[in-house]
Amino acid sequence: MIGLLNSAVTIVPICIHQIRKAMIQPVDGVNVQKEHIMDKTKWIWCLLCIISVGMSFCPLGNADYNERIKKSAPTSGNWGPKLLQDIPLRWKPTEVLSTYEAVDSTIYNKVQFEVRLFTDIRPRPSEIGENIEKKPSGEGLLVTTRDNVAEWLTETFAKVLSGFNVNVVKSNPTFLLEADIIKFFVTEQSVYHGEVALKIRLKAPNGDNLWEGLISGKASNFGKSYKAENYYEVLSNALINNVYSLLKNETFVKAVERGRQ
Repeated sequence: MIGLLNSAVTIVPICIHQIRKAMIQPVDGVNVQKEHIMDKTKWIWCLLCIISVGMSFCPLGNADYNERIKKSAPTSGNWGPKLLQDIPLRWKPTEVLSTYEAVDSTIYNKVQFEVRLFTDIRPRPSEIGENIEKKPSGEGLLVTTRDNVAEWLTETFAKVLSGFNVNVVKSNPTFLLEADIIKFFVTEQSVYHGEVALKIRLKAPNGDNLWEGLISGKASNFGKSYKAENYYEVLSNALINNVYSLLKNETFVKAVERGRQ
């Protein structure tokens, strides 16, 4: 359409000149009759009509078209959704702790845990999710955070422990809890699937290792495509499931029972 507009700028003056020239062209000293003029210039009128119709569809002259383009323009600078990069971590669970089966209070009510800072051993610590709806036809859309995942996860893990009525302290604990972060990630396709996997160590205050195991918590959810809120919800729910799985783990429970004697 841009080319058509440029052509019109060039052709229209020529057409006007030809019409004027035809209108005054003499034949044997007498001006040409009206019928003869119209016959000679009818191709010019057709051309002008075609140009007029074409320009009505040209993006540069069509306000509705321009408005649609403006509304559909992406916010990220290219043709796609706004990328979820360097987003903060947020605690947004949709699950309620009270809906879980109760933890045996006789095991944990006389012990206290100190949660030590977790160690993030993931190869790419800033990556917390990916939308793969368009793979393999296109690249996935990564979700990254600017926050320190180890610090956030340590603090939130301790809060969830407290939410299950487990005593968490800053000093003079019965046990120490340490963990390596193996996985903290959401994969989005038609559904959001999240997993928090931790290699957890139960230690005595003197540092003796009492128990070690890999605990995984998973969660899934539906939601609008590539939305930060949905990633927050799934990661939060997966962490709740991780903590609950630890507290219900039979070998962990036996290690706590032995350690408190």
